[in-house]
Amino acid sequence: EKMYTKGKLVKIHPNGRINYEGEVTTAYGADLQSDAAAKASKAKEIAEQNLTQAEQAVAEGRPGAEEELERAEEMLEEAMDALLDAEIGEEEVDDIEDDMDSNVDEQEQDGEIPDEFSSTPRVVDKTVKNPDNFSKVPVDVLKVDGDTRLEKEFPEILKAKAAYCEVNTGDILYLPASWFHEVTSFGGGNGHLALNYWFHPPDAVDNFENPYTTDFWPNDFKDRFEE
Repeated sequence: EKMYTKGKLVKIHPNGRINYEGEVTTAYGADLQSDAAAKASKAKEIAEQNLTQAEQAVAEGRPGAEEELERAEEMLEEAMDALLDAEIGEEEVDDIEDDMDSNVDEQEQDGEIPDEFSSTPRVVDKTVKNPDNFSKVPVDVLKVDGDTRLEKEFPEILKAKAAYCEVNTGDILYLPASWFHEVTSFGGGNGHLALNYWFHPPDAVDNFENPYTTDFWPNDFKDRFEE
């Protein structure tokens, strides 16, 4: 709040990730809708496996196989509904289903199914964007000693705690999640190169081997290549 951010702060996760109005995420940085879609997709995968096993049990005539198949079909239907809700939103699903019923009724006479309902829209991952955590305080004001504009226009920033450091050749500076920072980069006559590596902050406590509480990001990374 002392930094005069462009976005309105609404939540700070235990691992330091800050969420702004209209851009709420999980602690590990996944867009809530994308995260829900990923969980629903996993549930659908498990339900499909259960259905396959149940169908095999029925084919083999195992006792209780019919009941198992019925439960598996119900699980798959629930998983499909959850996936649809997660990907395009519950309110939109209701509207689409109403439109679908209307269109199908009209076109079933000709044996046609509307093309616009042949596939489910995919969620766009909104976790990578120009963030709202940029400060509205002009950088040039920060760099001028004795500039009275800070006191007049951004008085709260003068109460914020600040630290300063110099990063030399071969050094790495680690910044915890959501730390505000301003960088001035310069080098010698032969030029220089500075690299930034950004990653979503881990949310698992004291677990170096498995820093995230879910497999959202590994699966997201894999899906990008499969597409």
